[in-house]
This record gives sequence, C-alpha cells and structure tokens, in this order.
Amino acid sequence: MTNEEAKEEMMLEKTAPGAMALNGAPDVEKGAKKPPPQQTKQPPPPSGSSKNSKKKCEKNPDFKDVENTGRWGSISKKEMIIVGIVFLAVIGGVVAAVVVLTGNGNNAPNPTLPPRTPVPTPAPTFPPEVDPNLQLPVILEAVETNAFINASLALLPSDAAFYKGKAADASLPPLVRAISWSLYEDKREPLPNDPFLVPRFALASIYYAFSGEQWTRQGDWLTYAPVCDWDGIYCDRFNAHVNEVSLPDNNLVGKVPAEFSMLSELISVGLHANKLTGTVPWEALGSLPTLSFLFLNANKLSGTIDGSVRNNGVLSTLMVQQNDFTGQWPRNAFCDPVDRKLPLLENYGLDCDELDFRCLCGCTDPDTQRDVCF
Repeated sequence: MTNEEAKEEMMLEKTAPGAMALNGAPDVEKGAKKPPPQQTKQPPPPSGSSKNSKKKCEKNPDFKDVENTGRWGSISKKEMIIVGIVFLAVIGGVVAAVVVLTGNGNNAPNPTLPPRTPVPTPAPTFPPEVDPNLQLPVILEAVETNAFINASLALLPSDAAFYKGKAADASLPPLVRAISWSLYEDKREPLPNDPFLVPRFALASIYYAFSGEQWTRQGDWLTYAPVCDWDGIYCDRFNAHVNEVSLPDNNLVGKVPAEFSMLSELISVGLHANKLTGTVPWEALGSLPTLSFLFLNANKLSGTIDGSVRNNGVLSTLMVQQNDFTGQWPRNAFCDPVDRKLPLLENYGLDCDELDFRCLCGCTDPDTQRDVCF
C-alpha cells in the first residue's frame, strides 16, 4: 500500500461514527462541544537549572485584605479595646517617669502641666501690743498699797504717756524709770492680769536702784526672758512667786531699796560683797512674811541694826559683818524675844568692835552661857 492510500484510510477511520480515538476515548460527534484541551503538567526543572530562571511569586493570602481594605486581617472589638488599654498604660508610665525624674531635687515645672502660680506665704501674726494705759493702774496700785514706798506715789502721774522714753534717764527716780521700762520697753509685754507684771516691775526698780547698767553679770535682766531666768533670780514658777534674789560680788552700788517689799514671797536675799552704802530699810525687809536669810556682809552699809528686821518671826540667818554699822546689837529682838514668841537667831555675823557692845556681841549660847561672836 502506498503512502497516499494509507493516509486516506486513516482519514476514513477518524470520520467514521463510533470510531475510537487513538487513546481509547470515544470520538466526539459533529456539532458537540469539544472538551477543553488538557494541560499537561510540566515536570519541575532539573536541579541544575540556570541561575537566570525566576520562580513565579505567589501573593500571600494574609495580605489580600491589606490590598483590598487597607486593614491587615479582621480585628475584633475586644482586640481593639485591649490594644487601646495597653497604649494608654504605656503613655501613663512614660508620664509618671518624667514627673519623678524632673521633680527630684529641682523646681522645674511639670512638663505635662502648665506652671503653677506660687501661693504667697501669709505674713506672721503677732498679738496686739498691750495698752500701757491698762498696765499702769495695776503697777500704781502695787505702789499705793505698799506702806514703805507709797510716799513716792506723788511723783508718779497716772498718765501713761508721761513715762515714755524715761527708762534711760539716770537722773530720774528708779520707780519712774522702772514704770517707763514696764510700759514701753518690756518686750514680753505682760498683760494686766499677768501675775509676773508687778514682780518684773519691782525687779526693774531694784535694777535701776543698784545701777544695773554697771553690773558684772546682767544675765537676761530687763530682757524678753521670763523673770525666773534672770541671773540670780529663783522662782516658784508654778505659783508665779519670786523666792530668791542672789546678786553677790556683782558690782552693785547704791542703797538697798525698799522696793524689795513688793516681792512678798521672798525667802532669801543675798547682796554681799558689793559696794552698797547708806542705811538699810530694816522694817521693809522685816515685812516680808517668808524672809529667812539675809546676807548684807562685805559692803559699806552704815547706821544701826534695827530689830524690826525680825518682825516677820521667821528670819533665822543675818549676816551684817564687814560693814560700817554702829550702835548696839538689838538683844531684845534677837536674843530674848518678848514672851519667847520668837525663836533665837540661829546664824549671824557681826563686827563687835564697830558696835557699842564691848565685844559682848551676839546672843548667849544656851549651852555654854557665853556670848557668841562671828
């Protein structure tokens, strides 16, 4: 069979109804749709393919919604709330750290807040000044009711303005200077009902009478300090009583003032080893109901020794040696009290050669029946 005959025969077989294809599948009738040609799967290129061959890039499905919607996956409402809370917590932590770091040891304003306006500090308040016209009547009453100094009342006007600026004038009486200091210069400004108002005034008068500006030790005298803190002053603070004035060897000059009688609770007065002159106000000192110890020795005091100093009935110690006293020792008051109502003087010091007593001074010792001298 020739080649042409073979081709014709093959054509007849393809067109014959019910003929089978070479691969064994039934042939498609005329007019029927041909099935799409099947793509044959290409085998993967061998491992030794060329470097220039490129793989086909496929798009990651996780990024499809970013391209279409601008979001990366679907985020639920719960997830959005959690993310918001975490974000706010981070911001709060940063702010707190900045506040702590910038507020430690410096006055820089908080960077997250406007600077605060400083609040002005209120000025300190002080109690109003005491009216001198309220203090003066209390002081003048203390003078008036004291029988040993009330004679000076005529020199003491009741107008408080009279005393202003007179404390420094040494030519004025000590009482006037003391009133001036109490009304206008006492920084403590005691109220009229203050129990230490009169004692401060009385001690100020004693200070001026003894030329206190020349003292060796002034120790808070006439300062703001409580009177019980003044040098040589001892008190019963609870009852507001001055119990002792002790100013030995302190360059005191002048006379012993009767103003001591205003300190009605005195127990001891020590003025020894100074430069005191003149007579002693024995009766004024004897009016102090609790005065038990009186030291006047080693001065330049003169006059006689008066037994009225024991009028209070409790004076037990009297030192008057090394002075210029004259006259007789008052035995009746000191040694043989009337009706034996007063106890004997327990301790005393005398200068026998200065007294008209032929050195039979002092009191007789009841045990030895001899007079005693010191």
